[in-house]
Amino acid sequence: MKSWFVVFLALLILGTTPADGPRRKELQQQWSYVSFDNPKVSFLLRRQPDQASVGDLGFDAIYCKDDQAFFCFEVAGVKFAVPKDFEASKTSQTWSFHGHSFIATPMRFQPAILGQWLDVLYIDSVGQKIRFFYSKERGLIGIKKLGEDDPPILLLEEFCGFAAAKNCGGS
Repeated sequence: MKSWFVVFLALLILGTTPADGPRRKELQQQWSYVSFDNPKVSFLLRRQPDQASVGDLGFDAIYCKDDQAFFCFEVAGVKFAVPKDFEASKTSQTWSFHGHSFIATPMRFQPAILGQWLDVLYIDSVGQKIRFFYSKERGLIGIKKLGEDDPPILLLEEFCGFAAAKNCGGS
């Protein structure tokens, strides 16, 4: 017990955590989105195996391959795609992926989330009534269903979300 504490303290002083190395890579392959209002309302994406869950229900997930020009997933008919070379601008942009259209609109303000200023875009999935909140640096950080009176916003639990920049989190 004492030796574990010394190792942990040394890692802490060096600025790393036990989640570095292989464990960090594993964590970067899983992204959790939850509602602050109701923790039972959740969405989990996982790579290797390619799965997802909505609440307690499990689903297969389909992801774009590494050599494709998009970051994307499809889970239970819900589709998300953003070009890998996407450059945010001050105007709306549109793109299509496998016959499905997306519209990216910059937020009217730059929000600070947990003390960090982020450039966030709304990415609306045309026909699905779903809004994705996306940051090029941090990836997919939130999801909201449109058209309901008071839908929950599912927010990312980890520091880096799906489709985050390779250098997100210092990796």
